[in-house]
Amino acid sequence: MKYTDPDGRSVFIDGFSSDEAAALDAINKYSYYQYDINEDGYLYKTDEINTKGSELYSQAIDRCIEDNNSEIIIRFSETAVNYVFGLEVDIKTFGGGATFFNSNEKDPSEIYVFFMKKGLSDNGKWNIPAAQVLMHEIVGHADPIAQGGPRDNENA
Repeated sequence: MKYTDPDGRSVFIDGFSSDEAAALDAINKYSYYQYDINEDGYLYKTDEINTKGSELYSQAIDRCIEDNNSEIIIRFSETAVNYVFGLEVDIKTFGGGATFFNSNEKDPSEIYVFFMKKGLSDNGKWNIPAAQVLMHEIVGHADPIAQGGPRDNENA
């Protein structure tokens, strides 16, 4: 389902309705402001707050929603596609999530956020929940790219 406001700004959660609900739950788990989807399919900030959530995360989400140049596409997947280079990669090798864009232009029209629905674990030795991976991908990658920031992988 696509969440686009009348000005053409959008956040797109790719997949089935269960994926949409799970992605929304993942966003709201760590965001200070809570988000929902209205009857027209628009992602919006509600009056509810999560006192344990991050205002920085909410600010990044708000900027992604308000960005006039890029569509943010959130996708659950075990693999990610780097559309610029045409490469498919195993998300586990990227720490459970990856963010790519569709062009080398300064303002890409599409920014893809991939993350694994189950998060990332190492046979029970450690576990990174999917909601934390998504938060990292939005704050650390999608938002900066949408704002014209660094395009390289600072995690490498």
